Parts: sequence; structure tokens; C-alpha cells
Amino acid sequence: MRFKFGLETLLKYRKSIEDQYRMELASLREKQLLEEEKMFDIRETQRILQGNLKDKNRVSLSYLEELSRQSIIQRKILNDLDQEITKKRDKLIDASKSRRIIEKLREKKLDEYKHDLNIKENKAIDELVTNRFLRKDNSE
Repeated sequence: MRFKFGLETLLKYRKSIEDQYRMELASLREKQLLEEEKMFDIRETQRILQGNLKDKNRVSLSYLEELSRQSIIQRKILNDLDQEITKKRDKLIDASKSRRIIEKLREKKLDEYKHDLNIKENKAIDELVTNRFLRKDNSE
């Protein structure tokens, strides 16, 4: 007799959901790194321009203003990504918990199955020994 866990399909489903959230979270983190690099580039350009502006002409000032505007937009993008990452991480944690619950239930059912199997084997052995003893006793 082989062990069969009735909720195996549910366990597989929950694992797939967890894997999906894990991949989505990794994708969001990659996107976050790219956006942080953009922010770094904008700030670095601002810093260089501000350091090199001795004769603050109108073109450079308007470019600095544009960089400031881009910096604000980039900060908003990063904040939105942080919120999205937090939500996705929470979903991943919930999915992991759900999967672990089913896995623990599976382990418990497997332990019960092994225990029942062990009891049946012991009964069979006891019955065999008893039958042999009775046969020996009858043949004497």
C-alpha cells in the first residue's frame, strides 16, 4: 500500500502561486535597481552641473530645473515601486505560509500512515509467530 496525500494538488497549486509571487518580486526588484540607477544618474548630473556653473546662464539653469523635475518624478516612481514590492512580499509571505500549512499536514498524514503501517506489520508478525507456535504445539 502506497501513501497518497489527498491534498497533493492543492499543495502543488500553492507552490506554483508562491513561485509566481517570487518571480514577480524578483522582477520588481530588478526594475527598482534600474530606477535607482536612473535616480543616481540624475543626481550625479545635477551635482556636476551645479559644481561647474560659475556663470549661471539661462540654459544651464533651465536644464537644472528639468533635472530637478525628473528627480521628483523618479522619486515618485521609486516610492511606488517600494509600495508594490512591499505588497508583493506580503503576498509571497502569505503564499509561503499557506504552502507550509499544507506541507505540515502532509507530513502529519505521512507519519500517521507510517505508524498505521508499522502497527499492521507488527500484527502480521505477531499472527505469524502465533500460528507457528500453535502449529508446533499441535504437531507435538
